[in-house]
Amino acid sequence: MKLIKKEVKKVCKDYNLGELKNFKLIEGGIINYNFDVKTNKGNFILRVLKKGQGPRQKDNEFKALHFLIKNKYPYKIPKPLLNKKGKEISKIKDRNIWVYKKLKGKHILRLDNNHLKQLARVLSEYHFIIKKLGKIGVPPKFWLKSDWTLKKFNKMKKIKPKNKVDKFMLENLQYPELIIKKSLVLKFTKNSLLCHCDFNKQNILWKKNKINGILDFDNCTYRPRIFDVSYAIHTYCSKTHGKGIDRKKMKVFLEEYQKKIKLTKEEIDLIFPFILRHYAILFEFFYNGMEKEKHKRYEYLFWLTKGMRSIMEQAKEK
Repeated sequence: MKLIKKEVKKVCKDYNLGELKNFKLIEGGIINYNFDVKTNKGNFILRVLKKGQGPRQKDNEFKALHFLIKNKYPYKIPKPLLNKKGKEISKIKDRNIWVYKKLKGKHILRLDNNHLKQLARVLSEYHFIIKKLGKIGVPPKFWLKSDWTLKKFNKMKKIKPKNKVDKFMLENLQYPELIIKKSLVLKFTKNSLLCHCDFNKQNILWKKNKINGILDFDNCTYRPRIFDVSYAIHTYCSKTHGKGIDRKKMKVFLEEYQKKIKLTKEEIDLIFPFILRHYAILFEFFYNGMEKEKHKRYEYLFWLTKGMRSIMEQAKEK
């Protein structure tokens, strides 16, 4: 997506950001578009949301951000700025946007045990605080029911291959379909809270080897806390080259997390099933739902399938 200078100037005026110096698109992400905006008043992030997206920001993301700030969450997070009308969300063309002051920090991709322990503490602290917010909606339908995803898979089966993406999808659709049919997590809703749902490396900011900030709360949905834990484990404890989960790293992460919040045996037993179900749903999304970076669909599907197959084998070993 492209923005012209005139549009960004209008945002600066609407949000009282000061005189525009320059702006640029930040690479990465598969849903929203982020622009780094510099003015004479500072550095800001302009988020342009997926077409039609907006209410969830008000209902979930902004509630989470405001609640965390109010309850003194010990890590920096985006604070939505208000425009001249006193609103957090505005529009550019047909897209919803919002703005926050840019947080300092960088991404770290290679992590040691010290990093893992910090990540576990960040997540447990988030869960400890956000639990007090109470019930926010219900888990998404596609998570609680298999029918929605299986119908998507049935449509995908009928596609006549036109390229390598279609061919790869058809050759490997059996794996996510099997996971969904045998899912053990459908009825599990214990210890639910407003999960972050995207606790990945690109959303963690480090400063002097310590976590300084957490980004991208726009996927926040009400789910069992073990979803966030499982997501973090598949993100930070995966072996290289899609060879499954490193159980030693997983142990380090879980031990540190449980210093603040004790998980039940049932939750721990469901970590692999939760990871696999998430992979299965992502398989459909990477094929059908990506608006950004469509040229990387094959790469994403390949990575996902390799990891899915490895974790399925690990789950059998348990």
